Amino acid sequence: QKNHILEYALQAYKISMKANPDANYELQIAAIYGEKGDIEKMFNAYLDLVDKEERYESTILRYVGKFITDDAENQYNTLFKKLVLQRTQTNQKNAWNKLLSWLFVQQNQYGKAFIQEKALYKRTDSLGLSGIKTIGELAYTKKEYTTVRNVYSYILKNSKSSSDFIEAKLYLLFVELESCLLYTSPSPRD
Repeated sequence: QKNHILEYALQAYKISMKANPDANYELQIAAIYGEKGDIEKMFNAYLDLVDKEERYESTILRYVGKFITDDAENQYNTLFKKLVLQRTQTNQKNAWNKLLSWLFVQQNQYGKAFIQEKALYKRTDSLGLSGIKTIGELAYTKKEYTTVRNVYSYILKNSKSSSDFIEAKLYLLFVELESCLLYTSPSPRD
């Protein structure tokens, strides 16, 4: 790999992983595919790594994030989404919902990110509502009030925490106040 003989490096890593099932060279394999410009294989290698060890999720997001933009129609965004969705059909893992949520946040699609965070919460409520609250806060900063209302209404229905209850009520109040100000602001002629 250091000498840029990438095909041989790929073969060596794959043979090593086959000979020793505990060996994990997915990061190196993904890097090689990236060097070769084969982004689909690179994404798949990163996803394989997460499939084996979910703890690598934040690591791969750093690498994948270099290719993802805020444009939902970007070819790498749509490719990454497609690959993750394919994996959700064969294996329901929390990591896939987390990755989709992350992708939707990058694309400023907070309503879609909220759907993924709800799925995570329903599957393992031990995670708490922190992911959902983060989506609500991000949506609020972007003035996506419909999503904010949905998020904090969901929190009101599902949280047993008084601080969550107060926070949700405040966000809902802020949204109503800001919505009223938008609709009652004077026209330029006034």
